Amino acid sequence: MCGFSGFFSTSDNALTKHTAVTEAFKRIVHRGPDAQAIFTHPKAVLAHARLAIIDPSERSDQPMVSACKRFVLVYNGEVYNYRTLRENLRKKGVEFATEGDTEVVLNHLIEFGSTGIAALNGCFALAFVDLQSSQLLLARDRMGINPLWYTVSDDGIYFASEMKGLPIIGKKHLNRRAIRDVLEFSYNPENEGFINGFFRLPPGCLIEYPGAEHPKEWFNLNDTFMGSEKASLRSALENAVRDRLIADTPIGCFLSGGIDSSIISALAARNHRDLATFSVGFSEFPHADESAAAQRVAKHIHSRHEQFNCTLDDLAEHTDKVFGAFDDPFADSSAIATSFLSERTAKHVKVALSGDGADELFGGYRKHKAHALAHALPRWAAAIGKGCIRAGARTSPSKLAKFFTAAEQPNAERYFAWARFTDANFVQALFPNKEEGGAVYQDVEASFERYPPLQAVLYSDQRMVLPGDMLTKVDLMSMHFGLEVRVPFLDSAVMLAANSLSVSEKYNRLRGKIPLRNAFADLLPPETFTRKKQGFEVPLNELLRTALTSRIERLVQSEVLIEAGFSSSAVAMHVHQFNAGQRTHLTLLYTLICIDDWLRRYATHVF
Repeated sequence: MCGFSGFFSTSDNALTKHTAVTEAFKRIVHRGPDAQAIFTHPKAVLAHARLAIIDPSERSDQPMVSACKRFVLVYNGEVYNYRTLRENLRKKGVEFATEGDTEVVLNHLIEFGSTGIAALNGCFALAFVDLQSSQLLLARDRMGINPLWYTVSDDGIYFASEMKGLPIIGKKHLNRRAIRDVLEFSYNPENEGFINGFFRLPPGCLIEYPGAEHPKEWFNLNDTFMGSEKASLRSALENAVRDRLIADTPIGCFLSGGIDSSIISALAARNHRDLATFSVGFSEFPHADESAAAQRVAKHIHSRHEQFNCTLDDLAEHTDKVFGAFDDPFADSSAIATSFLSERTAKHVKVALSGDGADELFGGYRKHKAHALAHALPRWAAAIGKGCIRAGARTSPSKLAKFFTAAEQPNAERYFAWARFTDANFVQALFPNKEEGGAVYQDVEASFERYPPLQAVLYSDQRMVLPGDMLTKVDLMSMHFGLEVRVPFLDSAVMLAANSLSVSEKYNRLRGKIPLRNAFADLLPPETFTRKKQGFEVPLNELLRTALTSRIERLVQSEVLIEAGFSSSAVAMHVHQFNAGQRTHLTLLYTLICIDDWLRRYATHVF
């Protein structure tokens, strides 16, 4: 993967934007430490930072200009079927000067234009310029593995791999809906950024500028749920892993010891001699430590395993790195551990395969089993359970209370209740806001009318949680250290195989990921499939009470929070409760810290 920034205009004024683009580009050069270059033209300024993985020679550097000088490409990602595409182009008479995928993508787009995007199987974000016809094509991969931001001005369009790579010109306005969403979900699930007018190109979408400044779909996630032909999950994932081992640089796997990363690592070990695997250990916090399980799997698959022990001091060090890396405030605290793992792994390899995406495809979260249980639970039973908790349950587990409260709600409301980290009514008191949910939120609501409830849950996770939370976290944390992470579970064939299965084939009230357990049982120790699921979490309470104490205290009188519209009394109440020793709302406090930090960074632009 790499990074790029750019500006395009049909009025031949791009050279006047050179300074603005290059200054913004400096903020994302960490994405491509191997080579940086800038292409300038009256219609376009394109800056690219390269992380050289396939054909690392200078011939494959970007921006890449066609032999006829008419077309230019900047591209972030990997197209894993590039060899097949190259052979098809050679049959048409196209000659190639490199062995990399960038030249293939360039010539493929020259041949097929935007209609050729659907043939690309991989993770990518790209900007393709036709200088002769004055046209720009922006496109992003199916699931949003690679990020792409843009903003349209009066005289052209800016675009970049990260929001930090866009020039912020003039005074901007805060997106109040995005603030509320981050408070509720810990991340921004929508494609409108915290700064009004700054957008993420939605997954599976493209923009053709000028003429179609608004995104249009080239891929529709709904189509993958409509398939009736059952494909072989085993062969699809085997092929996906094999494709993602293509690299001319060192490669390895993240290995937590859970089902997903263990399957990917086991398949990779079969196709890669002396495979390196990497995991995080928390010796200070046994409840969060999975190192024994990871070591057991590594021994079984004969990988060369590296375990990095993460201390509270390490987490404190990476907290500041996390705050500086994200575009919007992002309060999924597992990003801190991901940052630590990425930094350590990048010292050994340039590419790591991960197990991301399996939970959303196969129902691996606790909320999936909870939704299945609630779906089978009569409404009267849910009401009785909720009443019992209210009557004598001051000491009842909050998860049980949350379950019964959500269980009696309609399906869409139930999903959002479990997806939120903070109750919507509670957020309203902290940050009064009456704006309705955005396009993603509304599509998730509508999915419960299109699909059976349990299928709608998986669709919603793939539509909202994957691109907004999981993939954003992994991309920004890994690329901050020049590490490319590849996700075989999100291969197009694997997704089709998974989404064509019925929910009952994937999970029930007792267990999830049934197809993975059945298809790959022969690859791993039996205990890998029976151990309790353990999320990639950090000891947030300890972190808040040590390294982040000063940040908590400054929340009480934070001028930027007040200026943004927060209730200072509500903020002070939560800080007081925390200082009194309460462990409730830890995630909310961390979220407030993330928002406060972001507002301080961008205060001169939004206030």
